[in-house]
Amino acid sequence: MPTELANLVSLVGLRADRAVKLVSGGSSLRHDFDVNPQDFLDQAEFDFEFGGNAALLNAVTNAKRAITCQIDQVLSCFGFKIARITYQDKIAQLAAMGFVAPRILRRVSNTRNLLEHEYKAPTEDQVAEALDLAALFVEASNRPLGMFMDEFDLVDKDEVLDHYSGKRGLSFSYRQKPDAKETISFAFRVIAYDNGETRPELGVKPIAEPCFVANDSPYFAPLVRLVVAGDNTARIDRATSSLFMRLASGGA
Repeated sequence: MPTELANLVSLVGLRADRAVKLVSGGSSLRHDFDVNPQDFLDQAEFDFEFGGNAALLNAVTNAKRAITCQIDQVLSCFGFKIARITYQDKIAQLAAMGFVAPRILRRVSNTRNLLEHEYKAPTEDQVAEALDLAALFVEASNRPLGMFMDEFDLVDKDEVLDHYSGKRGLSFSYRQKPDAKETISFAFRVIAYDNGETRPELGVKPIAEPCFVANDSPYFAPLVRLVVAGDNTARIDRATSSLFMRLASGGA
């Protein structure tokens, strides 16, 4: 039975106020549909430029489709069964993982709701705003996926050896698909290690069995958030605090 994440954190003595993230590598994440978000954006722009009431209605609808498609693509990269998740829960999951703020999505949804529920045609300015917001969301949420820096360590700030590793800590890596030896996919593999005073050029020295944090774990979203935070210190601190708060509460 693999060791649980909380036990590994305790084993290496990590604390939220002293933990440092050291990134060592990553790769792009992809999940393609037959029609992708950019296709919907291109059609929306074409409709908008064409002009006329019908074209404006089509433009705002395609802007919302671009956003919905992008949300589904992002969540699919992490193995979520999108057909089983409500739209609001998708937004919540995206926010928990540190992607674009949901207030942007609400602004676009408000424009489409105006059309669908109140039978009021959107103005040209409203459609232009919806297109801009959709393009902003697609671009912003694609950025961390283009180079998903999922290979990182969490170590005590006094045990940092270099920019990539520490003497003692936790090593994380995300797997979108299983490898030859392991059947677990869409999960972070976590290794507790202790290299002593040596530099770990040949790899870390595990001190316990690894654990896997899958996408149904309460710790999964905070770990994705840590990756998405990039090198932004404030965002890293918030993601680290979120992870350790979950650990302290037993995942609640």
